Amino acid sequence: MLATRFAALHCLLKLGGMQPSQNKYQPPEHPGLIHTFLGHNILSTQEALAIWNERRGLTLSDHLSQSLLLFEYIQHVWRHRGDSLFNDTTRRMSHIRYRSSLPADIRTAATGVGPVDAAIRQLYQSGLITPVQQSWVAAYAVNMRKVDWRVGARWMHGHLLTGSLPSVHLEWQRVAGAPGQAPVVFEATAMSGEMNSIRGTCQHDLPRDSLLRLAESPETIPAESLRPMPLREPRLHQHPSSAWTTLTTALPPLSGSPVTLVHPWALGPREGPSPHIGIIHLPFHLNYPWSEARWRFVLGGMERICDALWIGDLAQCRQWLSEARSIHCQATLHPGYAEAFSAAGTIALPENDPFPEPGYLCASFEIYLQAVRQLRPALFESSLRGQVAKLQRRNKLDGPY
Repeated sequence: MLATRFAALHCLLKLGGMQPSQNKYQPPEHPGLIHTFLGHNILSTQEALAIWNERRGLTLSDHLSQSLLLFEYIQHVWRHRGDSLFNDTTRRMSHIRYRSSLPADIRTAATGVGPVDAAIRQLYQSGLITPVQQSWVAAYAVNMRKVDWRVGARWMHGHLLTGSLPSVHLEWQRVAGAPGQAPVVFEATAMSGEMNSIRGTCQHDLPRDSLLRLAESPETIPAESLRPMPLREPRLHQHPSSAWTTLTTALPPLSGSPVTLVHPWALGPREGPSPHIGIIHLPFHLNYPWSEARWRFVLGGMERICDALWIGDLAQCRQWLSEARSIHCQATLHPGYAEAFSAAGTIALPENDPFPEPGYLCASFEIYLQAVRQLRPALFESSLRGQVAKLQRRNKLDGPY
């Protein structure tokens, strides 16, 4: 997977059920891939919605378009909650002691719970699992094995190509039991029903009421007697390898010229002729290491728009930044990066087409959707070209009378 606009548009059209070059429907690929391009700012939500509106007549009244809006809702929650989003706000009982590390059988995909093991193996092999599979793994780890949800979220975020930092943490927090909500549990039969190729009895095969009681008690389920061979977990890297990029680390002369800093979530088109320096702020990655696949994706995106790469602590680069006339970068909420850019005196680049912001924290996606409808009703209406496309599609599906 390449961090390019071509790849993003190709993914968007396939997700919309269309061939990139012709109006021919086909099954989409992994639905979460588009969120990777949105999260790294290679494509904006506004652009994606406009393309679907023109090509298929889709609006925010359609479920498929709302799947894109979910990305903006998560960003909305992050803007209002800030770093507290990564803190423990679950309804955990004081008598439950949660593990501060992931058990070896979970880490090696050898729990003996077929759907959970299959999801972890798929995560390691491709970096792509469905939201349902994410919930299965989280529910098993947190509520059955008593793993701290923050530990599990950091582990999954490191391996997952499609998950943004806030989205993964919010999902694990929800499964653990958000304030006012019960923990999320899944019966073994329900998980096996979703994956017909994996069946069999296990200790997890309990009625839902029993699973809920177990989730709210200090007890854990015993280890399975029948387990698959352990799978070695791919390494998560706190520092990128020099073999993964062709970018030079020799900085260009900055004396008296404006400079643009490019962080991993600002991989959109290059802004102007000024020097562009890719920034890897290591204090963030010490806490949130990435898989090789994620590193290669980000570094590949930087290669297309940057003149050089800087790796280290931004607090130690005041000297060479002071040579620049001005320092620009796209704003980010990622902890460590946000504070470092602020301390360096960077000027935030304006967003080309910002998504409407309600101005208050919406407690649910449905409330957020209603607020967006009031702020931007045009997003819920098809353009004339989109209406024609929708009519043509409907006629094609209906067929001749």
